Amino acid sequence: MSFNFSSQTTPASATNYASLLWTHTGTGTLFNANTLTPTYFPGPGETGTVTFTLTANGNGSCAAVNDQMVLTITPSPTVNAGSDAETCQGVSFNFSSQTTPASATNFASLLWTHTGTGTLFNANTLTPTYFPGPGETGTVTFTLTANGNGSWQPPARIAKVIISRSGDGLTDAQRVGDVHRLMCSQPGPDRFCFIVMARGNPLQLDFPNDTTTLDDELIEQLKLLPGVESVQVSLSL
Repeated sequence: MSFNFSSQTTPASATNYASLLWTHTGTGTLFNANTLTPTYFPGPGETGTVTFTLTANGNGSCAAVNDQMVLTITPSPTVNAGSDAETCQGVSFNFSSQTTPASATNFASLLWTHTGTGTLFNANTLTPTYFPGPGETGTVTFTLTANGNGSWQPPARIAKVIISRSGDGLTDAQRVGDVHRLMCSQPGPDRFCFIVMARGNPLQLDFPNDTTTLDDELIEQLKLLPGVESVQVSLSL
């Protein structure tokens, strides 16, 4: 994330000068270094403090003067919602049982949110417990958000829990990039059901399996729709 000096709480200033020049101790690149509001692009993986020196060269025979400011680059948070999972209808699910546990680093706080009808306890930890709502089956999408230290914007990752009627609802699972392709066996005609999370609002698109080819390309196309945050594919009614 770049830093533009126009966002300083107290802006840089200078008077009675012939020219300006910013220099720095970082590994990144500074653009418009001869203005009061340059932009700094940190080097790859750069964190810690960078000292910037603003030098104002005086008019005529007046000597140059300078002042310094320090920019602190906070490490960005990382977050992984862990592996997808399955639980039987009416049975609570504790995230400590994930095959790949959820993890996060460099965060100030955590929060899980979900699309289910049940209740999530200890939602600000890596191992909350979800109690499905009465009669709840199907899929629930859980989003783990790590709020970063300093001014860093929080990334989010998606995990899904499949709640099956028989306890063995997953008949096929295949990783497709950041999407989990899910094939769930349920009574009745088979249909490809695409559930697209568009800015938190679920949009369901049903296609008969004899007219639609379920492949990675189609999934990627769905992911590119405006506002789409995640795509879940299941075989259902």
